[in-house]
Amino acid sequence: MSERVESEIGLIPKEWVLCSVGELIATNILEKPLDGNHGEKHPKGTDFKNEGVPFIMATDINDGKIDLVNCKFIDKRLADSLDKGFSIEGDVLLTHKASLGRTAIVTEIKMPYIMLTPQVTYYRVKNTNKLNNHFLKYFFDSPVFQDTLLNHGDSGSTRAYVGITAQRDLPILLPPLPEQKAIASVLSSLDDKIDLLHRQNKTLEAMAETLFRQWFVEEADESWEEGTIADLIEFNPNRKLPKGSAAPYLEMSALSNNTFNPRDWYDREFSSGTKFINGDTLLARITPCLENGKAAFVTFLDEDQVAWGSTEFIVMRPKLGLHPFFAYVLARTDDFKDYAEGCLEGSSDYVPVIVRL
Repeated sequence: MSERVESEIGLIPKEWVLCSVGELIATNILEKPLDGNHGEKHPKGTDFKNEGVPFIMATDINDGKIDLVNCKFIDKRLADSLDKGFSIEGDVLLTHKASLGRTAIVTEIKMPYIMLTPQVTYYRVKNTNKLNNHFLKYFFDSPVFQDTLLNHGDSGSTRAYVGITAQRDLPILLPPLPEQKAIASVLSSLDDKIDLLHRQNKTLEAMAETLFRQWFVEEADESWEEGTIADLIEFNPNRKLPKGSAAPYLEMSALSNNTFNPRDWYDREFSSGTKFINGDTLLARITPCLENGKAAFVTFLDEDQVAWGSTEFIVMRPKLGLHPFFAYVLARTDDFKDYAEGCLEGSSDYVPVIVRL
């Protein structure tokens, strides 16, 4: 086993070098990282088109991928007139505002470049003999980097923010290049397997939703007793979590609109919010998250562990011995979503806790 030495981020192999982003810029390993255009140069809502140059926001980066289909677009003539934020194939993207730490590599774009908002920074490797861009992306994903990034967030801001200047102090760990490539290869293979599992889960979800509709809607028996959803589902069941205790925390942005798996939970001291356990279904109770279909089925907790999130969630749990997944599939049905959307109230846009079908 390689000898290990102490560093600012803990023990590391002796042959590995701990640098800062600023040092990698100074030694021409990285180009100067840049984000998108601020102020008057930032494209306005009226500038967005149905096609053109992809205009990438933090919300367009999820699970290591860039959504180049559902993102906003701007005219190329406008894009060419901007000062910065031109990201090209091979760049490593890092979100640094509000949703901190999402990453992706720019691949196979149809335009010469994509445009970034001020929420996203591109990192461009200048010396590929010293740094592999795939390794850099995976290092950005590591807990040690994510924790450091979170600690660099501007506590004086209402939204977590790590500006371009502050990013120069962030640590980058440099193994020898062959090790970088080996690490990236192994993690890439694992990502492919995770991708496959996600696709399988999505297929199974679609099958469950189809069966649910067939059994309980299309083939409903006239003799069945009518009731309300409250007869079958308990809303916001009581869960105990001592104030100040560290517990998994889930943001609204972590919920998907097309699969049950949430992402990006992390430990945080409980103050106040919605509490849930494995087997609970989470439903967005605010607009536009509800209309976008944000929901989750909780499976990521340890046994008897209680997690929490904001009050923007409704927690659903089946009664009468029904399988816990029943609530999630119900929440995904068009009839349920249509009715829930009709229950949005006033300017607060909240769905009532007890939804009556």
